[in-house]
Amino acid sequence: MKKVDRISGIVLVIFSIIGFVYAKATSTPSTVGLASNTYPQFLFICLAICGVVLVATSLSKDMEKAEIKTNWRALLPVVGVLLVYVLIFDHVHFIASSIIFTGLEMYLFGEKRWKVIALVSIIAPVTIYFLFTQVFSIMLPSSFGW
Repeated sequence: MKKVDRISGIVLVIFSIIGFVYAKATSTPSTVGLASNTYPQFLFICLAICGVVLVATSLSKDMEKAEIKTNWRALLPVVGVLLVYVLIFDHVHFIASSIIFTGLEMYLFGEKRWKVIALVSIIAPVTIYFLFTQVFSIMLPSSFGW
C-alpha cells in the first residue's frame, strides 16, 4: 500500500503543477472581482498539498498494512447520483440541481433526519451560489432564467 500511495501522491503533485501552469496560462483578466484563474489555481495548490502529504505518509515507517475492501453496494448509488448531477447540471439551474444532489448524497451517506437534510441541502447551495456570483464574481450555470 505504501508504494501505491507514494506513486499516487507523486502523480497528484505532477498533475497539480501541470494544472496550475495551465490555469495560469489561460487566465482572462477581470475588471470586477477575482481573475478567472484564481479559484482553479487555489484548488491545484490544495491538491498538490494533499499529494505531498500522501507521499510523506507513505514514507512513514509507522504506517500499518491495512486491507481496504470496497463496499460496491454502497458506492454505486453514490456514483449514480453524482453522474445524474453532472448530466442535469447544464439543463437545470445550479441551485435546483445542487439541492437535489446534496439531499440525496446526505441520505446515501447515512443522514436520516429529514429536517437536517432539508436545511443543509437548501442552505449550502444557495450560500455557495451567492458566494460565487456576488463575492467572487464567477457566474454559475443558470437555466430557467434565474
